[in-house]
Amino acid sequence: MSNKILIKNAMIINGLDDKVIKGKSILIEDKKIKQISENIKEDGMLIIDGTDKVVMPGMIDCHIHIDLGGEIDFAQTMIEEPTLMFVLRATERMSKYLPAGFTTVRINGGMDNLATSLRDAIKIGIISGPRVVAAGEYLSITSGHGEFFNSWVHIKENMTKFVDGPEEIRKAIREQVLNKVDVIKFFSTGGACDPNSNINAQEFADDELEMIMKEARRAFKRTSTHAHGTVGIKSAVKAGVDSVEHASILDEECVHLMKEKGTFMVPTLKASYKIIENKDKLPAYVIEKTNALVENCKNSVRMAYKAGVNIAMGTDTGTPFSYHGENALEFELMVKCGMSNMDAIISGTRKAADNLGIGDITGTIEEGKFADLLLINGNPLQDIKVLQDKSKIEIVIKEGNIEVNRL
Repeated sequence: MSNKILIKNAMIINGLDDKVIKGKSILIEDKKIKQISENIKEDGMLIIDGTDKVVMPGMIDCHIHIDLGGEIDFAQTMIEEPTLMFVLRATERMSKYLPAGFTTVRINGGMDNLATSLRDAIKIGIISGPRVVAAGEYLSITSGHGEFFNSWVHIKENMTKFVDGPEEIRKAIREQVLNKVDVIKFFSTGGACDPNSNINAQEFADDELEMIMKEARRAFKRTSTHAHGTVGIKSAVKAGVDSVEHASILDEECVHLMKEKGTFMVPTLKASYKIIENKDKLPAYVIEKTNALVENCKNSVRMAYKAGVNIAMGTDTGTPFSYHGENALEFELMVKCGMSNMDAIISGTRKAADNLGIGDITGTIEEGKFADLLLINGNPLQDIKVLQDKSKIEIVIKEGNIEVNRL
């Protein structure tokens, strides 16, 4: 069988700008986009007719947690189930991404070596799934976010590495480098889904943040931080973090700093949306914290978008009631915050790839890049919700291979 695929007659959203391309075909060969042209000789290849359809880059989610599955109380699950069960569940969850049109995800922290193992298993063909950019255990301070258990509870496995002081941080990052992570994930403020931390409090001190950046850069690793409160966001951005996850409570200084430094914002609107939607089923402390964030989250996206901050799509999928495979809801929520349909799409393609440090190989439809493409029976520029309808995502191509075919 020929390894060439030709997609013809479709409207092309290339992810580069707000223009669409009509009247050109896309030739895929040897995993990559070989040619985008009006006149391509149709000889010895699989031809896909995209008449009245849209081709766009595969979607990218910059923030998922594969060891979580939307449970009400994932800390309790950690007590009740062995680590190997988490691995089996995570493998099944990975199978939901390609059918939903996601060709790349960042597993943004969790159980030690789980993300890197899934990444490598997919890469060598043991299991099927999206391309994975992998973080290791979260880095947190004692008493910070990630303390999902009270001090008298001790378990063998955790998702968080607790480090206090620059030297503990140095050693922890070097251990993660040895484990071949792609990104260093750390907590800059408290979070909503643990009982003890404060969403407004800065966690790592400035000298500790300096060490995180120093060691990460020395090993050529990107950095990602969980941060809700303004002070924690500012301290991480000033230190040089690559992306701020959530960035829930921005002020003008935060926005200016992020714009100036090129810091990416990953809003994860889906997480708070799903918590509020299911507020009667969750612990009171989760609802109280999320209520304090949800309107600020929306305002922060509006401020950042207006100022031209780089916004990359991410969902925090795996948190309560936020299920894998339903990630495209984030696009609708970003549009409701004032983003154009095209800019929302770009945030989940080109800008997401740039945020993950893989913009040279994917995220746009350009000659020479991997053929990570979707053929959609509908137009997301007219109705962004079409991206949530899997039946409308008729073809999913990852690295030139047709992974999903609903034609």
